[in-house]
Amino acid sequence: MRGFWHTVEAVLAGSLLITFLIVVSQPVFSDPQPKDQQLLAYELLHDLDLQGVLRNDAFFGNATAINSRIQIGHSNHSVQVCTASVICNGTAPEARNVWIGSYMLAGDDLDQNGEYRPLEVKLYIWE
Repeated sequence: MRGFWHTVEAVLAGSLLITFLIVVSQPVFSDPQPKDQQLLAYELLHDLDLQGVLRNDAFFGNATAINSRIQIGHSNHSVQVCTASVICNGTAPEARNVWIGSYMLAGDDLDQNGEYRPLEVKLYIWE
């Protein structure tokens, strides 16, 4: 009868060990890190540039149009279009945990004063 109980004990210990290993080896899901959010913001702006819609809206200072083209399901977002002299169109959020992705656009033409005018498009993502 002792052999039977040793066998039951060994099977129980083995099943507990296997259960522990399965639980420990499960992947842990966490919130996106700031670097991931910044990369997401850059990639969204880059995709808009590849589609040919970002530059036109940015050069006309139309941050609202750029913002309406961006779809992020899990977070809030807003866009600013800034000149080299740090004059910005659009709104920056007043929130905690704000991530910013920047995308630089070279000035295609000279402005009315004959000056080169590069732009920076900032995409703010927050919770």
